[in-house]
Amino acid sequence: MVRGIKKLVTGGVMTAVLATGMVVGGQPAQAASGGGCTPLSVSPTLGSCISYASNYISSDFYFNVAPDFARCKYRHQIYLNGNVTYDSGIKTLTGQGRYGPVRKKVDALPNRSQSAYTRVTVYKCDNTYHYAVNSPTVYYVA
Repeated sequence: MVRGIKKLVTGGVMTAVLATGMVVGGQPAQAASGGGCTPLSVSPTLGSCISYASNYISSDFYFNVAPDFARCKYRHQIYLNGNVTYDSGIKTLTGQGRYGPVRKKVDALPNRSQSAYTRVTVYKCDNTYHYAVNSPTVYYVA
């Protein structure tokens, strides 16, 4: 009787392990995690954003105050795996609101783990550096 119960328990555990393996093995590729926008508590004047969907990075930012002498120009950049892959150059802030989005295809063969973030640098009207704000980093496989 004990031997029969032992076989039943062992067989049940093996079935559960195999079933779990089949479910995990059948799942699609890992989805993106992280990303989003810089919280207002970190940067009330500028929200830098990044997201990933369908092999594309989407980057934009929200300028939450009116431009003035200290906040007159900007540079919008996308960093992919630590390297700049998009650079707008220095441009003039035209008012409050959304700037972008910029979309960049990031599919690679073979697919691999990647990361990306947006950096927006704000300059004074005389082109001197004022501050920079990074978005949260998004992680994905593409």
